[in-house]
Amino acid sequence: MASLPEFPQRNSLTCSLSIVSSVTLDYGFNVLRVGNVFKTTSPALVTGSEDGVLRVLKVLVNETSKNISGIEMTGSKLETKAGPIQAICLENLTNFNAVDVVVGDSKGMLTILTNNQILSRRGLLQDSILSIAIEKDSAGNMRILLGCLDGTILAVSPYSTLWKVRLSDVLLCKQMKNTSTEITCLHSLRITSGAVDAAYTLIADNSNCVHWFQNGTLVRSSHLPSPAICMCTGYFIALDSTSTPVPSTPVPSTPGFSSPSRKPRLQARADDQVAVGTRDGRIFIIIGQNIIQYGQIGTRITNIRSVKGSYDGCDLVICCGHFNFVSIFQDGNELKRHPTQDWVHTFDILNYQDSNKYLFLGCLDNKVEILKLDF
Repeated sequence: MASLPEFPQRNSLTCSLSIVSSVTLDYGFNVLRVGNVFKTTSPALVTGSEDGVLRVLKVLVNETSKNISGIEMTGSKLETKAGPIQAICLENLTNFNAVDVVVGDSKGMLTILTNNQILSRRGLLQDSILSIAIEKDSAGNMRILLGCLDGTILAVSPYSTLWKVRLSDVLLCKQMKNTSTEITCLHSLRITSGAVDAAYTLIADNSNCVHWFQNGTLVRSSHLPSPAICMCTGYFIALDSTSTPVPSTPVPSTPGFSSPSRKPRLQARADDQVAVGTRDGRIFIIIGQNIIQYGQIGTRITNIRSVKGSYDGCDLVICCGHFNFVSIFQDGNELKRHPTQDWVHTFDILNYQDSNKYLFLGCLDNKVEILKLDF
């Protein structure tokens, strides 16, 4: 296979990470999320554990400085009455003026909690729910997207099933050689360009493919050198106004790399680029039908997030994985590494009072570290 074009690095900003708090929880957890939940006006840390229990811990704020200072160790417990929790999403799905908690577990159960109560609990899949994403269309409608270990992709509302496909069946119908059934991650992407507004579901599998679905229909597939483990959306590569736009609705194509010999078809500035962390520790940026190598850690990346840069600057890429640190990139340069005593297996970012950004790191040793990001 042809090698992928590498991103030409340029000068980036400087950033710093300062430790706000470091505590060890007295229980194990698989995933954490941070933000306002239910009808609270202050942020909380939400963790999902092997016992199927959600724990909601209040985030503490220093009264003098008005900055985040830690988490309250005693919080509330919410029983999902399901299996080990694998995925959590915070979103206002019910329009009850509250942020709902969406939970997926290892038994294929989807649970939606609102106002501290279970609103919906359904056994939708036969295997573990690995990923949950929320898709929003131009009309404001929202769908819950689920990716299952056995290769099933499901779109649901809080009350009904909208569409369901099995990846291996779709690929077989397309007569593609890749008939893998294992989904490694799922991501929702919304592309806007002029009057066009399109929503896509990106599905990565263990055969190095990223499949683009729209309303349950396969649109196209792209190849990477290694399976994608995590994805996020943002503006990662600066493109000038002379760049040739990418079509806002991608046309079907056979799987393959973007060839370095082709003239890249890049788009004008838009926050619909996709950063991909792979099993072999590289970061790639997907722009339309182009795939560009951006950065490298050297070992498996399991979580990736974006943070908005300055008005005219590119977003930061923050990642963790099978290594004892969290890494920050911008413009293809690694800006900062923050060491940890154990692997960071889950993390989230809190945007507090607009200007302040905090990283909440969840480590395998049950430690939660809060870091303040300045740049």
